[in-house]
Amino acid sequence: MYLKYGVVKMGEQNPMDMVELRSQLDNLFEYIHHELSTCGFRDCVKRFMKSERSRLKKWYQKDGQIGCPFSMDAY
Repeated sequence: MYLKYGVVKMGEQNPMDMVELRSQLDNLFEYIHHELSTCGFRDCVKRFMKSERSRLKKWYQKDGQIGCPFSMDAY
């Protein structure tokens, strides 16, 4: 299961991929007297996507490239 890094907005991700990711995260962690909230899940995924896109941009630019590949621009 993976998310598309070129997709900037969460709403444009494949809904089935998001359901599967949430299920996998829910199985990895134990929530005592709480459940994984929708808001918390979305914030976590957004934060990861931004950091991963930034990491990929730096990796691409280290070879002296001026621009980024299509859909890899970081804000």
